Amino acid sequence: GFRVIALVLLVGAVAGFPHARRGSDRLPAELLVLILAFSERSASNFAGGVDSIGYYAGPAFMLTTALLVLGWRLLPRRAKPHRIKLAPGGKA
Repeated sequence: GFRVIALVLLVGAVAGFPHARRGSDRLPAELLVLILAFSERSASNFAGGVDSIGYYAGPAFMLTTALLVLGWRLLPRRAKPHRIKLAPGGKA
């Protein structure tokens, strides 16, 4: 339930908005999702505790991360003005 919803939101936030820098030398989106998913499982396993709060620590972390990334990606940004480069001789 909760873990699946958090993972789906995380994948949608990371990979749902393609951009031109996707092919750069940065960390691939698929690897980033795997790292976050495994760290979520680690947080759930090592949180422990008598009550069930340890079980929800990892999914809560992943859901918070997904909502932060999604919010950052959905922020309105001002478009950079495009400059028209003229060919030699002054014609476009």
